[in-house]
Amino acid sequence: MKKNYDLLYVKDKISLNELNEIMEKNYYIGCYVVDDEDKYVGIIGKTEYMKSQKCKSVVVNFESKFVMVDDNEQEAVKEIFSRYDSVKRIPVLNDERKIVYEYIRDPLEELVEKLRTQGVTIGESVKIYNSFIDVAWGELITIGNRVTISYSTILAHDASM
Repeated sequence: MKKNYDLLYVKDKISLNELNEIMEKNYYIGCYVVDDEDKYVGIIGKTEYMKSQKCKSVVVNFESKFVMVDDNEQEAVKEIFSRYDSVKRIPVLNDERKIVYEYIRDPLEELVEKLRTQGVTIGESVKIYNSFIDVAWGELITIGNRVTISYSTILAHDASM
């Protein structure tokens, strides 16, 4: 997961036309919704945006996940990401319920963690792009530190003979 300070948010009284302009300019990634005091209200993700188009009014998810700024926020974010595959970003709020920053799900980091749980030994700062790793024999594979693997197949056991 990555920390992001470059946030997109809109006021809770935004019109559908204004929302359409913002979403188009920002590649439909979704946006946070705040009130007149800049306090967090909810989020407009892809699902809410599509519902907004259908019903011709802005739809906001008021039950979206968030965490408060504290020493355990990273653990809380990891827990939410592990429970909810559909959650891609989580805002972090201060005591006034204002958004300070967000955590964004990192699919590359998640792949490395998944491979580790399947027995592959992987060092730090490893990136794996568009590759296949044989997890049936994962315990036989070790990848060192600061390694980038791309467009590769790593087999631990070739049973073709």
